Order: sequence, then C-alpha cells, then structure tokens
Amino acid sequence: MSTTVVPHPERQWPLLGRERDLDAALGALDTAARIVTVHGPTGVGKSRLLAEVAARAVAADRHVVELSGNAILAVVPLGALSAQLPGLSPYDGTPLDPARLFAEAGAALAAAAGGRPVVLVVDDVTLLDQASVLLVAQLAAAGLVRLVVALRHGDPLPEPLVMTWSAARDVRIDLVPLTASTTQQVLEGALDGAVAHRTAATLHAVSGGNPMYLRELVVGALGDGSLSCATGVWQLAGGPAGTPTLRDLVLARVSPLGEAARDALERLAVCGDLRPDQLPGDGVRATLASLEDAGLVRVGGDGTVGLAQPVYGTVVAGSLSRLRIEDILTEQAALLVSRADESDLLHVTMWQVEAGIGADPAVITAAAQYAAGTGDHAAVIRLTEAGLRTAPGDAELVLLQADSLLRVGRAAEALALLDRHPDKSARIARLVAVGQLTGRGPLAALDVLDRVAQAADRPHPALELTRAAALVAAGRSTEAEAVVTGIAPVFGDSEQARIRIGLARAVPLACLGRETEAVAAAERAVAFAEETDGKVLGLCRAETLLALATVQHLAGRYGVARLSAVRALTEAADTGDEILSRSIEFLLGRIAADAGHLASAERWLAETISGATSIGPPGMAVLARLSLTAVQGASGDLDLARATFAQVSAELVPASWLALARGWSEGMASGTTATLGHVEDAATRAHEAGNRTLSAQAWQTALEIDRADAAVDALAQLAAECDSTFIALLAEHAAAAAARDHERLLAISEEWEQRDGLRLAAVAAAGAARALGSARTAAAARARAADLVRRCDGLDLPVLRTEESASPLTPREQEIAALAAAGATSKEIAAQLFLSSRTVDNHLQSVYTKLGISGRQELVRR
Repeated sequence: MSTTVVPHPERQWPLLGRERDLDAALGALDTAARIVTVHGPTGVGKSRLLAEVAARAVAADRHVVELSGNAILAVVPLGALSAQLPGLSPYDGTPLDPARLFAEAGAALAAAAGGRPVVLVVDDVTLLDQASVLLVAQLAAAGLVRLVVALRHGDPLPEPLVMTWSAARDVRIDLVPLTASTTQQVLEGALDGAVAHRTAATLHAVSGGNPMYLRELVVGALGDGSLSCATGVWQLAGGPAGTPTLRDLVLARVSPLGEAARDALERLAVCGDLRPDQLPGDGVRATLASLEDAGLVRVGGDGTVGLAQPVYGTVVAGSLSRLRIEDILTEQAALLVSRADESDLLHVTMWQVEAGIGADPAVITAAAQYAAGTGDHAAVIRLTEAGLRTAPGDAELVLLQADSLLRVGRAAEALALLDRHPDKSARIARLVAVGQLTGRGPLAALDVLDRVAQAADRPHPALELTRAAALVAAGRSTEAEAVVTGIAPVFGDSEQARIRIGLARAVPLACLGRETEAVAAAERAVAFAEETDGKVLGLCRAETLLALATVQHLAGRYGVARLSAVRALTEAADTGDEILSRSIEFLLGRIAADAGHLASAERWLAETISGATSIGPPGMAVLARLSLTAVQGASGDLDLARATFAQVSAELVPASWLALARGWSEGMASGTTATLGHVEDAATRAHEAGNRTLSAQAWQTALEIDRADAAVDALAQLAAECDSTFIALLAEHAAAAAARDHERLLAISEEWEQRDGLRLAAVAAAGAARALGSARTAAAARARAADLVRRCDGLDLPVLRTEESASPLTPREQEIAALAAAGATSKEIAAQLFLSSRTVDNHLQSVYTKLGISGRQELVRR
C-alpha cells in the first residue's frame, strides 16, 4: 500500500558525485592557479558546483563576488559588474578606459575584502559583455582575484581569458552526468528515504544522469502520483512525465532546428532508435551528423541512431499532435514493410497498431511472439490488445497477453482474462498456476496443478516444469528434481532442450546438495543465453543469471553469487518483468543476509516487500518478510522481528521456512532452548523433503546461538549424503566448535571470509576466542571476530557474546537489568525511568535473550 509522504523537492538537492570536482576547484584556490573553468552539458550542475565553491570559499574566510552572465545585460557595458562593484564609474555612453576601470575595480575589491583573498565566481561567463570579460581577465592576470567561471555547453572560452590562461597553472573541470549509484544517493537525499533500485535506474536512464532533468522528472512524478512511498520505499509506477519547466528546457534546444532536422528528431522521438536508411528523404546522413554535433542524437556501435537523452523523446513526442504522430507511424511502417526482417516486423506492426491501421491478427501474433522472446512485455500487451479487438478469444493472443500481464505484476487482470477464456487447456492452467505461485505462493500453485494433473490423461511438459518450480519454492527438492527428470525425454535431445532441462534442474540439484551438477547446469544455461543473445523464450540472460546466482548462493559462494545477481538485475531492468525483478531483489537480500551484510539485506528485502505490495507480484512479499524476520533477529531487534513475522500468513508458506523464521523471532525472544526447538523442526522438515541445503542452513542457526553440539551429528550426516562444499564446511565448523578446536576454527574463519561469508567467519573467530579462554593468543581471535562483526553491519548473535567481551547490553538494558536484579518490579522500574511497563518488559526480554537466560531469577544470580 502506498502512503502519502511529502518530500521537499523545491529545496536545494544534495551535491553528490561531485566531490572530486569540488576538491579540484577548491584546491586550485590554494595554489598558483588564477583561473578555474567549469564545462559540461546544460543541466549537468555547473551552477550548483559554482554555488558550492562560493559557499566553501566564504567559509574559508575569502571575499567572494558572484556574477552571472545574462543575455539582456550583455548589451550594456559592465551591466553585470556594476551592481557588484559599486566603485566602478557608471557607463555614460562614452568609450571606456580599460586602465581606469582596472584601477577602480581593484580598489573596490581591496576595500571590500579587507585583506582577505578575493574569489570572483562567474556563471555563464560567455554571456558577459566584452568590457566585463576584459576586466575580469585583467584582474585575474594581475593576481588580484582567483577566477572561477562556468561556460555554457558548446561555448568557447572568451578570448581575453584565453590570453590569460596557462595550461601549466590553471585548472579545467569537465562535469559529466551522474552515475547510476550517485543518482540513487541524490534521490534518497532529496526524497528523505530509501528509493527502490529499479526506480532509481529508471529515473537515471530517462534523465541520462543529468541532475536538472532528474529533478524535473521527480517533481513531475510526485505531482502526478506516479512516484510514491510504499512501505517505506519510494517506487515509480510507469514512466516519469516531467514538468512544464522540463518541457520548455528541451523544446528550447529543439526550436532553432531546421525543417529536416526537426523531422528526423520527431521520428526518433516517436519510433525510437532507427538506422539512417529507415528515415525518409535525401541528405539524411548530413542531417543526422548536424544533430549529433549539436548533442541531440547519438550513433550506436551498430549504426543505429537514437536521441542523446531519453528525456528528449518523452518531451518531443509529448509536444506533437495525435495526427502528426499517426502520420509518422504510418510513413515509417510503409517505409519498412517492404524490407522487414523479424525484428523490423515487430516495429512495423507496433507502428501500425499505434497509428490505428488495421493489421492481420496473424501478423500481430507473430510480432507479439517476437516481443515476448525479447522480454518486451509492454509491447506484447499493446499488440495483443489490438489483436484481441479484431480476433476476440484467440487462444494464442490470450496466452501471450496473460503471460505478459503476470510478468508486469498485473496478476489479477491476467487471472481474470484466463478465467473468462473458454479454453481450459494445460497452457491456460500453467499460467493460472504461475499467477497463484507469484500471487499467493507455492502451496496455492500446487493445489491448481494437482487438480489439473488429476483430470489430464498425460503430463504436459510446460505444466510439469511449472510444477517443478512450485515444488522447489515449497522446499520439496526431491520431488522437483524427479519431475524434471521424468519429463525430460518429452522435450527431445536438441541443444536448446538440454539447456532448458538443465536450467530447470539446477536449483533443485543445489537444494539437494548436488553442487557440482547444479553449478555446471546453470553455467551452461548462462553461456547459451549469451550465444543466442538472450532471444530464446525462457532462456534469456536475466533468467539464466538468476538461476546461476541462486545456485552459487546455495553453495555458500556469497561473493560470486552477489555479482551474478547484480548482473541479472541489470539485464532485467529493461524488460519490465516484475516477477524477475522481485525474485532478484529477494535473492540479493538473502545473499546479503547469509553473507553477514545485514544493512544491505534489510534494504533489499524491504525493497522486495515494497515492490511486491505496490507493483507486484504480491506473493514475493510473504517470502521477503520471512527472510526479513531472520535478519532482524540476527541483528538483535527482536521486537521488530516479531512484528514482521506477525504479518506472515502461515498457510501460504512451507512449514520449514515458517519454523526457521519463528526461531529467529519467537524463539530468540524465549531463549536458546526454544530457538533450538524451532531450528530442529525446520531442519528435520527440510531434510525429509530433500532440501539438504535448507536443512544445513537451519542447523547453522544452532552454531550462531552457541549450540554447535546440537548440530554436529545432523550436519555430518548431511555432508555425507551430498557433494556440497558449503554443507561440508559447515559440518566441519560445527565439529570444531563442539571440540573447541581453536586452530581449526581460525582456519575455517578464513575459509568463510574467502567466500565473503563474513557472518560465519565472525562466528568461527568468536568460537576460537572462546576456546582459547584467557590465553594471551585469545586477544587476536577476539580482535578478528570484532572486526568481522563490525563489517557485518550490526550482527548480534549469542555466540558472539564472549565472556571476555564488553557487555552486549545497551546502556538502557543495563540500567533496567540492574534494577530488576535488585528486586524492582516492571511497574516500579517503569515509574522510576518514565517508561511504560510494556517497554520495560520488552527490554527485559532482550536482556534475557542476549545473556542466554530464561528470567529474573537467573538475572539475580548473575
């Protein structure tokens, strides 16, 4: 659910990503440099940087004079300078005396500065009148001022400043667009909250990293409600439209163009990237070259031409009449139709549909199938809507549309469409199952699939692969692998069939602990996606990378798993596939949690929940809340863990996942014994279903609550059943901890760290320190554990609280514990500390958990 949050976009945005440029400008003021020039495209932040330089210079006790060039004042000699330097003689229409002006300006500046260094900051220096430019150049050349100037894009440095400039002495700064990561930081600073990775990526892409365009896009999106705060994370629904100011800025760049250049720009805005031979008229290449020189278009490595900034397309297309857009689409379709290949067919059909030209349903179907193969779900939906208007009930169009609706998070619409269709084939049932899987979870999907299987005379290949995916999500790995293996012969023996089956088996195999086979299958699928340019439906780059990242995560290779998941997220960004995006966000949260990067884990999981509830699919929010419960429990925030766990619908999730999350919330609040009970329940259920990796992960919790002894036999059995290096190392870790083998624990700690498993590395190092006791060598182990915990962003596990460490209690907990140990009741403590009794009880529960005790009596004995 979205909430109304009112940020302050009108205030000055944070200056981020310009630290190096700012340091260069300020550093120049402390050296022999006399001129600093700042260059860059319109809106890149030149004025903002100059304002910051001026503010920092004032703070450093320099006298700062700020000027700004102005086209109106440029016709008046000394127009911009007169107001800032009152000592100058007013212009009376007679020829100016440069020597007199120099003397007057120098005297005026010296009087105002009072002995302080003088910095003259000039924005849009090329819009100063000639007399002013000459004067500031003379002042800089004489060393009376340090000059910091910004130039409009494409303007040369004025001649007087060129004559003063020294390449060996002076400094040139070229501002470039913001990076994607800096854009996210800027957005979060401006919006006062977390911004979804996908939202930041979209705004970065549309703005081209231009801070001014970015600001106007955000203001516009806030105004029309497409940018809103959902469960604490800012999410963008649809494309940002911008503001009238943005429209005016862009159109001001376009308005001086000639007829041919304007026509080419409009076609690119309406149709997207085109090859030169796909544009009408003579002299096209010369026209495009002039647009490229003006910074309005860019030419790709494959020869296609597109707009230099995506926002140009939004604004230019938005400025055209509907009739003009239809004319462009019609003309472009006619131009390409005679020579269209498969990719051009999609463009031609899309243009015909958007222009309102009737198209053959068979052609529309072919174009929609191609769009589905490339992951362009928005195009599939537009095409199938047009096709179904002329061929209502066409099964193929219904299937294509329903699949894309599911992919973009519109599950309710997809299920309603499928429910209305009279054909209840296996393909329809598969999509219904996918809708249930992503909307309510694996148990609901399996219920649908079981009913279909009972009515069918034989298994359907695609339906069985969906069943396998649902079984994996339900934790039933043995069944999942058996389903895929059983249906494999039906797919045949082509390379594509082998890759598809291998990809379907990869995650079940990893869950079973058959690590070598799982990794090999996922790597082959990724390689196939690269070879086919991700154009095979179901085997695109993002899907195969997601599988590889999942397998690597289950193998305990956290560092490489994160890299693969980030690559997958990048590939998924342009598809609009919300199922993929949420799945990758969720996986990144799981990887970060298991690696020990708890702040990052909480951020990714919160983003998953926000995206799932505001955009879709909603089922991902349930799994993310379970993982978030464990993260909050591992960070010691048990109240928050219990609150998060309370939002989970128990009937929608597998029992093993539920038991493990309950251990991190209710169990941790009740003590070690209760937690261990939930751990054993989760591990047993997972093992019975063949999910050896989840069973091992459950037993990992026993190590983290300092009960390695309880996990030794179970982990040894799991390690003997499979070839998982993760389970083998975890089993060795448990055995070393139970035996208090400090040398082996330190070696194991290093092995976990090599995998980027800082969490388990810290647990092993803490175990070594505990085994060493008061020996002098224990200090190094404690220091290593402390350093690893620090790098884990708030890890607070019972096993890390060694007797030799400082109190694990916060100051408030120590205060309440002392009063309780002295015999004070919760009500008495609350009155003394001006707290509620409930708050006191919550603090005491946290104290009991952190100290590994069950109640007040044990607290008194301590």
